[in-house]
Amino acid sequence: MNELIETKALDNKALTSLDYAKSLQITNDAICQEAIDYEHGLSALIKEIEATFGPHKDAAHKTWKGLVAEEKRHVDPVEEAKRLIKGKRITYDTEQTRIRKEAEAKLQAEARRLAEEAREVRDQHRGALETVRQERELLRVAGETARIAGEEARAAAEEARHAAMDAVRATADTLQANLEQMKVVEEMRRALRGLRDADKISSN
Repeated sequence: MNELIETKALDNKALTSLDYAKSLQITNDAICQEAIDYEHGLSALIKEIEATFGPHKDAAHKTWKGLVAEEKRHVDPVEEAKRLIKGKRITYDTEQTRIRKEAEAKLQAEARRLAEEAREVRDQHRGALETVRQERELLRVAGETARIAGEEARAAAEEARHAAMDAVRATADTLQANLEQMKVVEEMRRALRGLRDADKISSN
């Protein structure tokens, strides 16, 4: 910038004013008035500086505007390319999301179907197990009934055997008693015959 604009005199004035302000000590009215006058001079210096740089600033501004326009001319197609790519990417992502959701929905439906089939098989298996359990229970009851019937039959047979043995013993006892009675009768008959024979002998 200094190569285009002569600023040496302005540099000296600016540095001098700063040195003055730093070393200023206001101790009376005269110095205060001097400071006021110097401050007015600084305002004039600022205007001088602005007047010096103003034309260059205007030219620089025009150059800046041209650069901005040129930059925009180059950036616009790049921005358009980005916009197109982003739009196509969003379209692709949206389609992929739709495909993924459809696939997930199919998988969920298949999972529900398999779960339902598994539930039906489980229910059938449970029913079959219940049938087997009932049949086992019936077999157990039948076996228990048969066991009880067998025990009752054995008890009845044993009772019949005892009754038969008792009957045989009773019959044997009866026969024995009859034999004893027959022996007594036979002895009485013998005794009577003996008496008869004795009477016959006596009468002769």
